[in-house]
Amino acid sequence: MKKNISLFLTILLFLQLFSPGLITLAASPIKNIEHKLQTKETASMCLREHEGQINFQWPLNKKKVDFVIVQDASGSFKGSIGSVKSALKKIVDQLDPQNDRVMVTSYQDYKGFKGINGQLLNSSGPGAKTILQSGLTHNLGAAKQGIDRINPNSGTPTASGLQFALQQYEREKGANDPNRETIFLLVTDGVANVQTDGYIHKISNQVSDWSGRAWSSEYAQDYKGALGEVKEKGLNIKNKGYKLVTAFWENKETLAAADQYYDKYDREIGPYSRNILESMATKPEWFVLSNNIEEFSKKLIETVTQVTKKEKDKMILDIYKNLQVEDVKVSGPNGITTKPVINNNQITWDLEGQPEGNYTITYKVKETAPQPNEFNVARGYFISYDEKFEIPIVKAQGNPNAFNCSTDITKKVSDSDEKLVEAASLKALDEKFTYDVNFNFGYDVAKNQEIILQDDLEDILDIIDTKLINKNGEEIAVKPVIDKEKSSVIYKIPQKNGSYDYLAGQQYKLTITAKIRPGINIEILKQFISKGGIPNTAQMILDNKPLESNKVTVTPPIEEPKVKKTVSDQDETDVEKATLLDRKEKFTWNVKYEFGNTPSAYDSIVLQDDLEDILDIVDVKIVNKKGETIKVEPKIDQSSKKVTIEIQKKDGSYTYLADEIYIMHITSKIADSASNEEIAKYIAKDGIPNKAELLSDHQPTISNEVYVKPPTEKPKVSKTVSDQDEKEVEKAILQGKDEKFTWNVDYKFGNDTAKLEKVVLQDDLEDILDILEVKLVNAQGKAIEVTPKIDEKTKRVMIELPKKDGSYAYLARQTYTMYIKSKITDMASTEEIAKYIANGGIPNKAELLFDNNPTASNEAKVVPPTEKPKVSKTVSDQDEKEVEKAILQGKDEEFTWNVDYKFGNDTAKLEKVVLQDDLENILDILEVKLVDAQGKAIEITPKIDEKTKRIVIELPKKDDSYAYLAGQTYIMYIKSRIAGSTSTEEITKYVEKGGIPNKAKLLFDNTPTTSNEVKVVPPIGKVELEKVDAKNLDVKLENAVFQILDQDGKEVGILTTDKNGKAISEPLLFGTYKIKEIKAPNGYMLLRDPIEVEITSKTPIQKIQVANEKSDWNIPETGGIGTTIFYAIGVTLMIITTIVFFRKRKSY
Repeated sequence: MKKNISLFLTILLFLQLFSPGLITLAASPIKNIEHKLQTKETASMCLREHEGQINFQWPLNKKKVDFVIVQDASGSFKGSIGSVKSALKKIVDQLDPQNDRVMVTSYQDYKGFKGINGQLLNSSGPGAKTILQSGLTHNLGAAKQGIDRINPNSGTPTASGLQFALQQYEREKGANDPNRETIFLLVTDGVANVQTDGYIHKISNQVSDWSGRAWSSEYAQDYKGALGEVKEKGLNIKNKGYKLVTAFWENKETLAAADQYYDKYDREIGPYSRNILESMATKPEWFVLSNNIEEFSKKLIETVTQVTKKEKDKMILDIYKNLQVEDVKVSGPNGITTKPVINNNQITWDLEGQPEGNYTITYKVKETAPQPNEFNVARGYFISYDEKFEIPIVKAQGNPNAFNCSTDITKKVSDSDEKLVEAASLKALDEKFTYDVNFNFGYDVAKNQEIILQDDLEDILDIIDTKLINKNGEEIAVKPVIDKEKSSVIYKIPQKNGSYDYLAGQQYKLTITAKIRPGINIEILKQFISKGGIPNTAQMILDNKPLESNKVTVTPPIEEPKVKKTVSDQDETDVEKATLLDRKEKFTWNVKYEFGNTPSAYDSIVLQDDLEDILDIVDVKIVNKKGETIKVEPKIDQSSKKVTIEIQKKDGSYTYLADEIYIMHITSKIADSASNEEIAKYIAKDGIPNKAELLSDHQPTISNEVYVKPPTEKPKVSKTVSDQDEKEVEKAILQGKDEKFTWNVDYKFGNDTAKLEKVVLQDDLEDILDILEVKLVNAQGKAIEVTPKIDEKTKRVMIELPKKDGSYAYLARQTYTMYIKSKITDMASTEEIAKYIANGGIPNKAELLFDNNPTASNEAKVVPPTEKPKVSKTVSDQDEKEVEKAILQGKDEEFTWNVDYKFGNDTAKLEKVVLQDDLENILDILEVKLVDAQGKAIEITPKIDEKTKRIVIELPKKDDSYAYLAGQTYIMYIKSRIAGSTSTEEITKYVEKGGIPNKAKLLFDNTPTTSNEVKVVPPIGKVELEKVDAKNLDVKLENAVFQILDQDGKEVGILTTDKNGKAISEPLLFGTYKIKEIKAPNGYMLLRDPIEVEITSKTPIQKIQVANEKSDWNIPETGGIGTTIFYAIGVTLMIITTIVFFRKRKSY
């Protein structure tokens, strides 16, 4: 291709693009960042100053760069190559010879032209040339000499140039270095026209074509094929992890000339070329394009910025929010052009383009509020060449004075045993207690004009003493104003030198000793107790604005007397209801008397307990809380069953009883004379009740009520079932429908039977059962002579027991057992049985009727044998029926998936039954049919999703149930075939997996049962070819090329033999193919006739051996390079040798 445009400015712009880009890509980030902090005390003990210093080196190391130049040396560069070379050498001069390396390559020329289907039109060219002008080297001078050796000529084999440059670089680069960046630079000024075989390919069968205005060898050039190869080679470079920058000097005037691409350029070739080159660049913005030199210059500069960095080099330092930045200074190497900028609590510094060297930035900050805890003074980061580097965080220790630097009031209270708490509980009404009030004066206290410390106590308190001291314990010389009646304390704090500045950071402590005033009504104290105690808060009044402390409370010591009662018997201790095991069992009433803390207020205290008349009092004892017996004489009235103890004073008072506990134990039992009728009345009331009393000045405090229940036994019925392999269980699982089983019913009659008028044993069985035998025995297994009534229709078994001597007393505490042998009736349908399975089995309960009042047994169940659902699948094709793997004979062969759904017998409880089959996406669904076990069609419409290939059939309920499916089998037939649009590549993926798989599902309430997997194997095979010498089969022939042609003569594949003489085709559908040799190995003749092979299911892999005859120095029509080039090389070497020989002789 010829182009007539000056490239001098373009080359200079390339220099602008790549020189900074190289430096940027190679730059190393900063490291060794040091961040120090010094804290300084100030005149104020509350607010400190901090000075931070950051030291760093900018930058410390440089990243190493490999720069690979891929230069278009086609003939269009002849007029401008000098400028190109100058620009490239200037780029090289920007590199660091210590770290960086350069490789220089170029490409040019072509071999000839080829027409449609590779038809050779001519071989007019010398062949495509890819030249290593300078190998990978640190020697920048050698690289520049290589640039000088570039000599433009002929065509533009861009793909070959990129491929050659990558191969040379890979060969020379050595071991991988993670710190080395590799950049490929492609410089071109035209559309690639030479493909990697060295030829310019045409979409016509002539070298020149009429463009409409002139003859052009470019007009019908296969530019898509050439640029496709270029894109592929560029992708190879990027896939290696290397960066690729492309620049296209697009001279549309030349490219759209009549003897070039003419009207095709703007319409198709230009856009296509630009898109390819842009897509090749590592980033879209790394592609430079222009037709105007000034515009191109501007775009290159913008591109340099994009390529070099995403954002500017800078420093960001964030300062803690409670600090104020006062000053920032920097020092470093000569040439610093920027300074840090303070924006509120952030310091930013633009480091773009700043010189190398050691830098120091010093900043000063001051606290705006006291800092009691350790905190982060500053944190930030550097951005250097798009990499982020954290600046170490520096911390400042908390200010030990900070807690004294805020205005605050805290309050505590202490009594005789509790110190500095927020809630104190007094032990006695006259106990003294002390309020401790801490006043902290903040760092800004000086702004106030008046400060008053005040504490208003509740008026039920007496103030005994007050004191105000500083933190050193020294008393403050200020006289308080104390109002004894209102119980208030006020200190007015004076200024010094007209200010309160002297108080900043100081702490005063006010202590007030108080107690409850004598004679306070106990009801008033109770009101305070109900609200949580006697409250108190203190105040610091700043210019009439009160600051209030936390609230503390003092709780007066009032505890009311309490009486609590329990009972203990032989096996129960301290309970509220005891059940006796025997009528003669003794039991003890335990009465706990708590006298509280104010018994001294009473004149008389009496302990009293009135028992029920049917009880006998056996013993009375009283002990204190230590378990020591109290020597008192109880008064016991056996007639009224009353126990009375009058407590005596000591020293004329009950003070000794404060916080004391007495426990009275009254041992008793049911009187022997108590009749059953009397006891029955108490049983009806749930027991014999009892309460105790504590009389304080004749005012009773009554205990809770407790009970003793006489022993009774209630009737009980329990049921089990026994089958062939399970004995006396609550749920038996049958092994077969005809298996016999026995219901076992135990009737325990209790001890309350004498009053009964009628006793009936009854059992109602389910309708699907047959009653085979009924038997009744006592606890010793002796048969009870009684005839049961059996209703075969309702399945009811009933036995009415007779009285003896006009009473059922003989049944007291007896146990009878009824055995009912049964089985599932032969007439029970599968659907009926399914309903019972759904409910967990066939249930049964028995009853004991006392005067028609039933006592029911537990429920026992018999579970009929359960059949689980099952899904099985086969496939049938033209010659194979119901197999698990069918092998198709052709792509269009139809086949049928056969799915058997066996529903089992546990279907009645289901809410949803779905048949589902998901076919693979490459299949077409031709027909779906559902039949029952007899082959009768089920009238239902399947849902078929042609996109997902899912078939869904939701079966309907009948009579609102799926019981009708119990024991049934449905079969779904799905006729399908491989979709006509499916590619061989898609089919091959399934062949590699053993076939096209399929499973079906049966979903019971969305719970799947999955079938076995079956497969259909697509008709795919391949050809394996071996090329050998006809006379010596051990000689394997490389680079033989064969076409694979289908029955229509269409090429479906290419085989090229490797160094072992072997070639394997891509997957092929079953059928007949011809293997035609289109290129023989060097020195061998082409096969005269194609080889015919057939791929079938029996021979899916066709292995053939092809033998070639040597050419015996004749020049055959082969695809090889022939011998012409060897003749030319030999003649050339002879001429050169002759010239050198005669020159040497002349020198002698």
